Amino acid sequence: MFKKFVSVLLAAALLFGLAACGEQKPEEPEPYKPSYERVAEILNDEKVKADVDKVAETLGFRGSVLVARGEEILYAGGYGKNHRDDSPDNDATTVYAVGSCSKEFTAASILILASQGKLSLDDNLHKYFPEFPEENGVTLYHLLHMQSGLHRDFYSLSKVVYGYKDSKAEGIEVRPQEKETLIDMICKDPLQYEPGSQYEYSNINYTALAFIVEQVSGMEFGDFVKQNIYDPLGMTDAGMNFPENVVPGHSNGTTQRENPTVYVGAGTVSGSVYDMYEFLKGLHCGRLLDEEWYGVMTHPDKGDYCCGLVQGKGFIWHNGLLNGYSSFMAYYPDADLYIVIESNDRMYSFHGQLEAQPADKFFELLVNKLGSAYTKPAPKETESEEKSE
Repeated sequence: MFKKFVSVLLAAALLFGLAACGEQKPEEPEPYKPSYERVAEILNDEKVKADVDKVAETLGFRGSVLVARGEEILYAGGYGKNHRDDSPDNDATTVYAVGSCSKEFTAASILILASQGKLSLDDNLHKYFPEFPEENGVTLYHLLHMQSGLHRDFYSLSKVVYGYKDSKAEGIEVRPQEKETLIDMICKDPLQYEPGSQYEYSNINYTALAFIVEQVSGMEFGDFVKQNIYDPLGMTDAGMNFPENVVPGHSNGTTQRENPTVYVGAGTVSGSVYDMYEFLKGLHCGRLLDEEWYGVMTHPDKGDYCCGLVQGKGFIWHNGLLNGYSSFMAYYPDADLYIVIESNDRMYSFHGQLEAQPADKFFELLVNKLGSAYTKPAPKETESEEKSE
């Protein structure tokens, strides 16, 4: 359902005629452009709100949504309770863990340091982790683009390195909490393929990058992100490592919490839809990186994966999934359109681990409502045509 959600939004976004951060004059005749006032009208229509609220209640959806064009927020709102039945309602200020959308922040941090000449994307991982074999040839570029050959996560890697057979039986031992243990596991990873030869998604890549940010900057990763991203962009409620303002996550009827160390750099960022909107604006409109380094971050290699981003056909996005949380963040350059969706429900796995959850139905409904703004009205019959019939 999420894929359908993305495809519908893409079709809508392609009909816009303004480019990001400025006007763009098309060479071909302009396609039909819907009125942005019409978009706002639909999103704020009382009947639409009633329909959305009814379905959200029926499906038990918990989450928040923001849709914006440039500096104009067209819609921002929340659905469901943020925890128990007697808890406050979710709204646009509710703070969630955003899961793998955190990778955008890690990639931006690495590129900020690169732009300052403090590291190179061609640096060998051995430079930062001396126990990692230099002859393996893994570079920061490979880590950013998911081409390193490292295992997908520390759970699977622990079985290879330490010989654990049953993650549930071994318990905390396959959920290492110490940074030194994680680095030791990275250095002992036998690699699954030759670095640079293919794409394979890996959370470990981005945990390694976060540790490199700490080495180069001399700061804790969360402090570096706060100083260089959160504060300059005005992300007032954003945090790291599951601070107290993050609402509890829910999965299969239970409250969830993740081990923050395991996901450092790969899944520990938190914030409201407003915070994530400010981040997307800052990233895509040149406040974090200059044009050259922004081009590096958004350039795909070995498929559609860039640096902490996925390059779709006309839009740039990433999603996040943790136990109890899910998120989706996208930017449509030709429309200057931003979409941020966060939920404290685990909804859907893009890797086939879960079946679609109720929230997908909710997203589909919302987008279908929004989509009616992009349908060109049928031409009205002229007076002469009416008389000829």
